[in-house]
Amino acid sequence: MTRSGITAENAPTPAAPLSQGIRKGPILQVFGQPPSDPDSGRVLSRCRDDQGRGK
Repeated sequence: MTRSGITAENAPTPAAPLSQGIRKGPILQVFGQPPSDPDSGRVLSRCRDDQGRGK
């Protein structure tokens, strides 16, 4: 099965050496990371409930 990495030009660089996404044949796997401040790189919130409420 062919595997290829997927990246987005405007997405932040992942905190770990991971691809933003991988396509393996018909399967697409994506990597998520918590929101961060683009200037400082500081993580804004790790709580998914806060993220869903727009805090």
